[in-house]
Amino acid sequence: MTFLAAVALTFAAGIARSAASGPGSPEPAALGFLFIVTTTDDHNDFVCDTDCTLREAIQDANNSGGTADTIGFSVTGTINLVAPLPPISDSLAISGPGADKLTVQRSTASNTPSFSVFNITTTGTVTVSNLTIRNGGFVLRGGGIDHENGGTLTISNCVFDGNGGDEGAAINSAGILTVTDCVFTANDSATGGAIDNVGTATVTNCTMTGNSGGGFGGGAIFNSGTITIRKSTLAGNSARGSGSNGGGILNGGTLNLGNSTISGNDASSDGGGIYHSGSGTANVSNCTIAGNFASVGGGLVSVNSTGAFNVKSSIIALNTAASATNPQDVYGMFTSQGFNLIGKTDGSSGFTAATDLTGTVASPLDPKLGPLRDNGGPTDTMALLSGSPAIDKGTSDGLDGKLITDQRGVGYARTINKGIANAADGTDIGAFELGAQIKAASRKTHGSVGVFDVNLPLAGTKVGVECRKGGSSHVFKVILTFPVAVTVGSVSVTPDPKAPGA
Repeated sequence: MTFLAAVALTFAAGIARSAASGPGSPEPAALGFLFIVTTTDDHNDFVCDTDCTLREAIQDANNSGGTADTIGFSVTGTINLVAPLPPISDSLAISGPGADKLTVQRSTASNTPSFSVFNITTTGTVTVSNLTIRNGGFVLRGGGIDHENGGTLTISNCVFDGNGGDEGAAINSAGILTVTDCVFTANDSATGGAIDNVGTATVTNCTMTGNSGGGFGGGAIFNSGTITIRKSTLAGNSARGSGSNGGGILNGGTLNLGNSTISGNDASSDGGGIYHSGSGTANVSNCTIAGNFASVGGGLVSVNSTGAFNVKSSIIALNTAASATNPQDVYGMFTSQGFNLIGKTDGSSGFTAATDLTGTVASPLDPKLGPLRDNGGPTDTMALLSGSPAIDKGTSDGLDGKLITDQRGVGYARTINKGIANAADGTDIGAFELGAQIKAASRKTHGSVGVFDVNLPLAGTKVGVECRKGGSSHVFKVILTFPVAVTVGSVSVTPDPKAPGA
């Protein structure tokens, strides 16, 4: 179904199949050709016809001339590459049937040489979507995708798993990079287990887990360019080489991090969550950074930097260091933009805004967070528990405007209450909004089962959830499920007096 939808979209863009075309035959159009990969084999007879490999499709797309071509797939399974694919030298869209349906990987055979799965050399535009990229490397840069020459690369709905490279095991980018709805797992490099960015990058709705930067550092991300990360979770990544910094992120450029969670990352040296140094600026807003570990500064470290590290409406707490006497949550110089919750400020300066909530090693401030888990939305988050001091004490003024939702996105609104004291706007500190809508129930609506949202808390004398009669069986059911702990005062059921059996 995904393949057919992709073809339909291509037709809409102006690509029309001729009556004589077979599967795999290129389809000419003003906007480029459509090549269909029809086999998971990796042979090369130098033409993409009815027996078309990915290798042949890229080769023909490079040679087609004109505007951007598209490669689609009529097959699922695993494409085992025994040699490097042709570098992508012209604008191209590669659209798979789904990351759970198609994997493109460097062969796991012992005699397979080292190479990147995709090598992009064009200065044009390339898109990659809906596939898994695995086992690339071990190369100097970009075991999964090496994007070198300053073009534009857009990646969506992909999985990067088990890739390797000295710089950016999954992705190395020196151009304009946009990554959306992707998962990065078990990628291993010297710097930037998931992404090494020296250009301009935007990352949204992504999960990075179990990646490592075992050399200089940056277990998930190494950034010396400009990177913006939104609604993403970096968890369980590591920088474990001798003197490695930044278990989650090692930043030497400009970092913008918003509405995101950094948890369970570790570094052998400094900055279990984020390590910032150099001339760039770091901006962290509406984030939860908790449960990270390092020798010094388990949460955030800002040292040897001429650029500011700005922090706003974020939780940095429950992070640890190798020694109880070492700075735990934050170490170095920071600029508070207010509304932060810092568990232990020892070893840092800057968290002095009137709206900041702070503790010390001697008297730590507990944010009362739940574990990292699925609380709804595309990425895991850490829920605020009942009684958390972060509730209602934040601001929705995000990185670049008012935040409408928390990290989980649509259906999980930031709840604004201008009556809250302490200059806050009633939203919660961190990436999770406790008062956000929670998926609640199954219902019959005009004969079909559906899902609706219930705004919590429910209060008042005539507030509740109503299930209206419908159908011939007269059997009605409402199921409420809550991804966080709730307190139920009382529940009553009032049958419709006009319904049979009431």
